Amino acid sequence: MSMLVPFVEESHRLFRRRDFRQQGSPPATKLASDQDQLWVGIGSSLRFTNETSFGKGLASRDQADINTWGASDTRERVRAASRGEAKPILFARRSLVPSLSHKRPLTVAVLLCDSLKQQIPIFSRFSNHVALFASIVCTSYRHPRLPARDFVSLLWVLLRCLGMTLLSLSCWEIGRAVALVRLACELHQRYRKECKINDLNEAIDFHRAAMELRPVENEKGDRSTSLNNLAVCLSDRYDEQRAVDDLDEAISLSRAELELRPPGHPNRDATLYNLAAYLNTSFGKQAAIGDLEEAISVLRAALELCPPGHPDCDATLHDLAFYLNKRFKRQAAICDVDEAILLSHAELELHPPGHPDCDATLHNLAFYLNKRFEKQAAICDMDEAILLSCAALELCPPGHPNCDATLHQLTFYLDNRFEKQAAICDLEEAILLSCAALELHPPGHPHHDFTLYNLAFYLNKKFEKQAAICDLDEAISLSCAVLELCLPGHPDRDATLHGLAGYLKCRFDKQAAIGNLEEAILLRCAALELSLLGHPDHGEYLYNLACDLWTKFQKQFDMPGLYSVNSLHEAVLAVHPTSMADLASSLLKFSLHLWDRLLKEAVMMDFDNAICCATYALELWLP
Repeated sequence: MSMLVPFVEESHRLFRRRDFRQQGSPPATKLASDQDQLWVGIGSSLRFTNETSFGKGLASRDQADINTWGASDTRERVRAASRGEAKPILFARRSLVPSLSHKRPLTVAVLLCDSLKQQIPIFSRFSNHVALFASIVCTSYRHPRLPARDFVSLLWVLLRCLGMTLLSLSCWEIGRAVALVRLACELHQRYRKECKINDLNEAIDFHRAAMELRPVENEKGDRSTSLNNLAVCLSDRYDEQRAVDDLDEAISLSRAELELRPPGHPNRDATLYNLAAYLNTSFGKQAAIGDLEEAISVLRAALELCPPGHPDCDATLHDLAFYLNKRFKRQAAICDVDEAILLSHAELELHPPGHPDCDATLHNLAFYLNKRFEKQAAICDMDEAILLSCAALELCPPGHPNCDATLHQLTFYLDNRFEKQAAICDLEEAILLSCAALELHPPGHPHHDFTLYNLAFYLNKKFEKQAAICDLDEAISLSCAVLELCLPGHPDRDATLHGLAGYLKCRFDKQAAIGNLEEAILLRCAALELSLLGHPDHGEYLYNLACDLWTKFQKQFDMPGLYSVNSLHEAVLAVHPTSMADLASSLLKFSLHLWDRLLKEAVMMDFDNAICCATYALELWLP
């Protein structure tokens, strides 16, 4: 008796989208080169300006110069800055200082330092940073063939120095928060591109500093923007390091941000969306159903603010359906999966054929329909799930990133319908699709083993339906290949051993070759050793092993001349098991008969078998 199931954990899944909405990030204007873009970043970070110019685009490359404000006093410069009239202090390009082109780099650095100290007296306290800036400018100017990689590395050293300078300037308030946000956003973007955790840590530090400079909300929403950006960075760090404190702080910041964005605020929907995402992540970590309940409630509120036609409507529909499915998995309330199906239908209307997300939406809707079929067994749900998966597969040709997952999902649904209707055409199509999946997962592919396992599973089902021994032989051959890939220590080795044992037992039942049964028993013993008491499959493995042992005892007692004790043969026939409880009782009685014969004839094999049967009987009786 084999209770096998195909491996579905790796590919049978929802396609998840997760994109936090961050405000105040640098604009994505394309410049002529990375070098130009980075110099623009420096110009923006060092600008004496209010925040009216923040986020409106990068300065023109043709405006590069050195500011000549030295004649006016500091108060006049601050007033000019408040009107948005200030130019960048420094915006470097190779044509920056043609009058100095004949001088040595060190000389130019000294001249630039002196100029900056005269124009901005406060920089005299940080002459080392300014000197570093000037020397990098001049090095780039004097050596135009400097490799871009080295240039970028030097420039990020400069930006960090300037960032630390900004953090330490207690008297420079105007524009300092903007510069900190700008630098933090640049670091955050580079982290998402290069995945260097130091960039993210510095971005968090700069966002914290900027938030301290924005203690109250203003008409521009600066504090709520800082709260949002810091929460997004902390969420990213949680994804990287799994520190719950980061996630808890992100949730707290997002709640505070929501208070600053009451109903009617243009960014309230984005805040609700992000808060729901953080709460869902917390549920995934701590399994507190309250987090998931709140995430669903918050996302419902966000959906009300995103009617059809809103650019974020489809993402909100998708995530709400995803959260409802998670609650259905936890609480099994059919209303949740019903609503998830309705939401997914609405999302599909927004993703018609030709939309880049159409295949993923079809895939997810089929997934929810299959969940309802498993709960209610309505064949119409499974028929629709299969049609949707076929449509999704047409949009995912070989090479598409979602092709193998969609292929596997369709195979799984066809097998479900075969179990319901026993139509051999569904099983044959599932086998063909599994063969196609195997071509996408050649030896060396991380999913090669479970694709082999599933193909063997479907071939064995076909054998059970049509009794063609060639199908069973192929299933055994494939399972042996899977076992070679599942070496000791592999998490699926016990299931693979158990599956192969089941196929060998089927071949024994067909051909009565005792070698198949003995090999099946050895494999079941090995699987049982890997699933100790408390393992979720321990009882199943034990029961199937006991059944095979019973079959072996019956087979051996029927062999002429094997045993001469008629009373033992009669005892075996008298205690034939019909259930797990009967099997345990039968094994115990049989163990006692073997013990009696051991006392009379001293056959050591009887002693071993008596202990084995008594042990299995005891384990079958345990709760």
